[in-house]
Parts: sequence; structure tokens; C-alpha cells
Amino acid sequence: MGRIQFRTLKITAILFLFQTLYSFCQTEETTESIGNSSLLCETDNDTIGQHLGCSCTFVGTMEKILKADCSKQWIGSNDTRLLPPRLNVSHHVKILDLSENQLTHVNMETFGSCESVEILQLNDNGMQLFEGLSCARLLSLDLSRNKLQNLTSLALANMVRLVELDLSFNELLFLEPNTFEPLKMLRRLNLGSNLLGMELFYMENYVLSLKNLDRLEELDLSNSSLPDFPEYLINGTTHLKKLKLRDNLIQLISNGVFEQMHELKTLDLSGNLFETLEPYQFVGLQKLQTLVVDKMITLKSIQEHAFAGLTSLHELSCQTNYHLTLIDPMAFRGDPETEAGDCNPKIVRLGDNDLRFIDYPLLSWKDIDILELHRNSWVCDCDLQWVSDFYKHKPKEAAILGDSYFSCYEPHIFAGVPVVAVNPEEMLCFSPVATVAGTIGIIVFGILLFSFCTVIVLNQMGMLPDWVRQYNIFGSGSSLPTYTRVNPKPSTKARRMVERGQALPDLHCYTTTTTNNSKSREPTADDLEWDNADIGRS
Repeated sequence: MGRIQFRTLKITAILFLFQTLYSFCQTEETTESIGNSSLLCETDNDTIGQHLGCSCTFVGTMEKILKADCSKQWIGSNDTRLLPPRLNVSHHVKILDLSENQLTHVNMETFGSCESVEILQLNDNGMQLFEGLSCARLLSLDLSRNKLQNLTSLALANMVRLVELDLSFNELLFLEPNTFEPLKMLRRLNLGSNLLGMELFYMENYVLSLKNLDRLEELDLSNSSLPDFPEYLINGTTHLKKLKLRDNLIQLISNGVFEQMHELKTLDLSGNLFETLEPYQFVGLQKLQTLVVDKMITLKSIQEHAFAGLTSLHELSCQTNYHLTLIDPMAFRGDPETEAGDCNPKIVRLGDNDLRFIDYPLLSWKDIDILELHRNSWVCDCDLQWVSDFYKHKPKEAAILGDSYFSCYEPHIFAGVPVVAVNPEEMLCFSPVATVAGTIGIIVFGILLFSFCTVIVLNQMGMLPDWVRQYNIFGSGSSLPTYTRVNPKPSTKARRMVERGQALPDLHCYTTTTTNNSKSREPTADDLEWDNADIGRS
């Protein structure tokens, strides 16, 4: 019995020793294989990842997607942090993040094996040259915020499965006409914040087209210096659902541009140079749900039927247009003759404009869910009288107008008071003719008063011109007549009497008197001769 137990213990010890030796050898073999491995994130002890500073983690709702995060590691900045030539990525990795490094040049030799990578992030690298990738199964590529100036079709030739491409915030000035031709599966393309529009100033035949992108659903051309609506570029993209054209130089959209874009649901035209939104501007966009026309520094008016035909519009954002003063009351109404239906959005944002009034027929107020009218120059006079009256008699239908931010700007007695809180009888308007006449009268009276005061001052200072003084407008103030002494001379008759030796009558008696029974008389016209030169002399 004792021998059997001893043999059993001996066999157990031998087996344990053998297992230990096998495990040690296996560990040495594994360590050697890791040291020689060139697969990123292949094992937990990833020497390639450790050298580059990468982390390998599972992400996603079910945490079944392996992500290799190599961002912000200064890869490519110096010789100690260079990307290994023909970097091989584990077939488990679906997301590879190399953003915010110093990879200035990427080509077909950058990656050796990356067939499993579906999302590649190369943004914020200062990249100046992109010549292509060997990742055939790539679905999403982010090249934004680099320094790319051109892109060719050869660079994208191997990415036939690509669904999303982000080229925003580069320096793209020239794109070959067939640059995106290989991307038949592309659905989202971002070309915003480039210099694409500048090419129009140098090349007459700008032939870049996206018409071969039959499945394209989202296109961003914001801040691309486009001087006109890029009809040539989007022609043929009939499945487009979201189009961003904000912050360009577009001044006008030709009629009929949207007739082939039946699937478009979101359109952003903010920051362009429209002066007015013209009638039937958006005809053809029957499925449009969101329209954004914010921050147009030149927009002054919205004409009648401007939104006609937008029968599915849910939200209109027309904010921060500081010179917008007028929205025609028929702007949202259709026209039976053109078969353009009415537009009845549920969300209307009209804040931060320069609107003075709005009309009752403008919108179906009872059907609006959100209405923003804050920070406008609302004048609470007869043009807005309907608001207060409407709210007073039909508070349920006019409830949306009861926003406290919808307040009066003028006149000053109502400044800051909600429009619905002002008594309708106090909202008065004055006739334009009477207002103008009164203004002119005040101006004329002011001029006359100023002139009169000026003449008085000049007269007191002795500076009044002679041609004014001759009118004697400043007298002594007495109402009595003024007499002037004259020196009479003998008349011709009197001189003849002297010559004949006859006695002259007494000329010093100016009244008839009796003295010592002798009478004297007043001189007559025949007795005196007046010398005009003596008039006024003393």
C-alpha cells in the first residue's frame, strides 16, 4: 500500500514538473512571437502599440468593437516616434485613431495590412500630401483640419466601399473633375471650409461634378467662398437629403434649381449675401423639413410667396438678420395658379432681426408650437394692434403670441412691455401726411425764429447791413407821426415881386391872427418854394 502511494506521488510530481517545463517553454515562445510581431493590438502585450503610445479598448454599446487609439502621441514628430513602415493592424481592429499627430504624408505604403479597419481618423495632422490607402474595407475616412491643397481620383481609387468622407478645414483649391468617381457608395461628403470657390475666379470651365454619387445623402459646402449657387456641382444628386451652404457669397438662387432635389429635407443657407428672398424661391422642395436662413447681413425683406411650396416644412430659422425689416404677409402663402401650396411650419424662429411689425395673415398662429420673436424693433402702434386685440378675444388661439420676450421697442412709453399687455385703444398711428406736414412746419418755424433772433443780435451790435437798415424795421417804438423841419425859400412869384419893388407878405405868420387891427395870413404854395436838398436838415 505504501509503495503504491509512493509511486502515485512520484508520477504526480513528474507530471507537475513536465507541465511546468511545458508552460515555461510556451511562455518563451509567446514572448518571442510578440517581440517579432508587427500587428497592432494583436495581443494584450502589444509592443507596437506600446512604442507608439496606443491603447486598445473595446467600444460600442455591446463593447465588441476593438478600437486602436493612437491619437495625441506626436507620432511622426521625431525619429523616436515614427510610424513603422507598412504598419500592420490586427484583424480585430475596426477603428483606428491616428488624429492629432504629425503625419504629414500618407500613401499606399503607410499601411501594410488594414483590411479589417472600417473607420480611420487622420484629422489634425498637418498633412500636406495624401496619395491613397490600402484599406479596402474602409467605410469612414476623416482627413479634416489638415493642409491638403489638392486631391486626385487615384488617391481614392482603392476605397470603393467608403460611405463617409470628411475633407473639411483644408486648403483644397483644385479637385480633378473625376476625383470622387470611384466612391459609388458614398453617402456623406464634407468639403466645408476650403477654397473651392476661388477656383471659379481662375478657371472658366469648372467641371467638378458629383452627379456620379447616386447615393449621396449629405453634402457640406459651407465656408467655401462659393460666389454662386453650385448648381453645376450638385446637379444629379437626386437623393440628397441634407445640404449645407452657409457662409458663402451666394446672392441669388435661380428659379428651378431645386426641381430635381425632391428628397432634400434640410437646407442651410445662413451667412450668405441675399438682399431679399424672392417669390417661389424654394419651389420643388416638397419634402423639406428644416430651412435655415440666419445671419445674412444684407437681407432686408422677404417677398410674397417666398416660402410657397414648402408644404412639409417643420422648422424655419430666420434669426440674426440685423437689416431684415419686412416680411410680406403672404410670404408663407401659396398660389393656386402655380400649384404651390401653403407653408405652415410648427417652429418659427424670428429673433434678433429688425422687424417693426408683423401681419395677422402671416402664419397660422394657433398651429405653431414654438415661436421666437425676441429682440426686434417692435413698434406698438396700429400695425400691431391686432396682436393685443387677438390675444384679448381669443386667448387660446393667440397663446403663442403671449411670450414676454415679444415686447415693445417703441414708443418709449411702452418700451419693454409685452405687446399683448398693451391696450389696443392705445396703439395709435398718425397720418404720414400730417406727420410730414407737422415736421416741415416745425422746421420752418425754427428757421424763422433763428433768423429773427440773429437780426436782433446783429442790430444791437451795430453789424446789421445797410440794405436791411433802410427798411427801418427797428424804429423808436412810438406810434406818433414824425415831423421834419424844412427851410422854405421864396417862390418865383415872390422873387418877381421883389424885382418890381413890391412888398412881400409876412412869411413868419403861420396862423391867421389879428394884431392892432391888422391881419396876416398863412403862406400859400405860391409864396414858398421847397428845396428837396434841404429836407431833413436842421
